[in-house]
Formats: sequence, structure tokens, C-alpha cells
Amino acid sequence: MAGEYEHIKGKGNRFSSTNQPANRGRKPKLYTIAKKTYGISFEEFKEVVNYLVQCPRKELNEIADKEDTPIWMLNVCRALYKDTGKGVINTLRELITLMWGKEMASKFDITTNGKELITAPSMNIQVVTNDPKLLELQEKSVNLKEGNDD
Repeated sequence: MAGEYEHIKGKGNRFSSTNQPANRGRKPKLYTIAKKTYGISFEEFKEVVNYLVQCPRKELNEIADKEDTPIWMLNVCRALYKDTGKGVINTLRELITLMWGKEMASKFDITTNGKELITAPSMNIQVVTNDPKLLELQEKSVNLKEGNDD
């Protein structure tokens, strides 16, 4: 009976050295598909996604229904359209993260009851030189740090 675990009721097929999926790895991201298929830059991709995110539902549906719409745009339109119908923002959140990056982590620690964390003191390194240009730059830098607008 050893080795017969592939046919256990309710378990389905199990992975083994001989039973591997055809497409291994992660699914490619939308930008990767668009870049390989259409050769667009990341800036162009962001512009199109930014436009699609701002479109009304009706316009998204019209873009998706056109025969000449690239498949990656079709995927974005349909995902946004379906999410708005369900009242969820998963696709929108993913696209915003793709375009502008993840939000910064909170600077508050819940263990301090919302008080700011104490940060390590910063070091002020000054260059010792006789070069007048470097001395002037150093003085401006110190004035900017101290808030003086001389």
C-alpha cells in the first residue's frame, strides 16, 4: 500500500518528482506581460493604469469590450469592474501599490501607548579643510540643518 497515497479519496493528485505542474513558479505581473508583449516602458504602463483607475465603470466596460484592447489592459479593466461590483478594493490597492509603492510603516509602537519611539541620536560629521568652496558649502549645510536662512 506504500506509494498509493495519490489515490486516497479526497486528496486528489499529489506532487512528486514525476507529477509536476507544466507552468512552475509565480504568475507574471501585469507590467511584465505588457513589457514583453508590447514593449512599453514602466512610465507608459503607469500612465495607462492611472487613466484606467480614474475611469467610470461604464467606460471601463467599453474599453474591455473593444476588439483591439491589449490583453493586459483588458485584465485591468475587468478586474477593476468586477471589484467595484463586489464593493472590494483589492485590485485598486494592488495597482496603487505598484504605481506609488507601499505606505511607510507607522512611527508609533503599540507597546508605548502611541508615544513616539526614541530614535538614536544622529551624528554630525564635518570635514576639516581650507578650501573656501567646501567651507562655504559646509556652512550652508549647517545653517539649513539649524533652520537659519542666511
